[in-house]
Amino acid sequence: MTTDRMYAIWASDNAHVWAVGEEGLILHSQDGGAQWQPQKSGTVSRLVSIFGSGSQLWTVGADGTILHSTDAGKHWRSQKSGTSLHLFAVYAIGSQVWTVGERGIILYSENDGGNWQSKTSGTKRQLSSIYATGSQVWVVGDGGAILHSADGGQHWQAQTSGVTSSLRAVYGTGSQILRDLGVRKIRLLTNNPAKYVAIEGFGLEIIERVPLEIAPSTTTRKYLEAKKKKLGHILELV
Repeated sequence: MTTDRMYAIWASDNAHVWAVGEEGLILHSQDGGAQWQPQKSGTVSRLVSIFGSGSQLWTVGADGTILHSTDAGKHWRSQKSGTSLHLFAVYAIGSQVWTVGERGIILYSENDGGNWQSKTSGTKRQLSSIYATGSQVWVVGDGGAILHSADGGQHWQAQTSGVTSSLRAVYGTGSQILRDLGVRKIRLLTNNPAKYVAIEGFGLEIIERVPLEIAPSTTTRKYLEAKKKKLGHILELV
């Protein structure tokens, strides 16, 4: 059992799972996490994100580290990122790969990471997460930053999140499913206005926001006040 801090986990199916962490640590499980075995990463850099597409895997981390495996993690090779900035997230669709990190850096590769290109993000804020579907790509980060690209990450535009707090993750599978089912207009149950941008980015029109709110108790009031003040949640009873 490791005592090193782990930062990210990714699974290709119910059995195969990878976790990454401090000092280049990569762990792999073939039985859904019951047992874990280390894989040789060839680096001592902190690894903070991992993503896979088929048998290919990428993990990124400190000092511009990018590692790539073509055999489900049996062997890892370093890729030249061209930067020493810390990278915090990686995402891939087929041979297209994106990674983002500090000072607004966005790197893109169209050949499985064989060559990386730096793209102008228009921000110097830390970028923490990335999600893509087809040619549509979103990135989120500090200060409520949301960036969107409609051409596979070649050009980026800032979107208004309505919040100033740090955004740590972006995900769009639910919106994709609704669109594939023919849904175009929705009533959104949420107190969080930041969800508007990601949902509307998939071509869904929010015709009404339905609040999810109950009166605060003595134990929940401070928590809800923090969500209202720091995250911009719409809470009328707080």
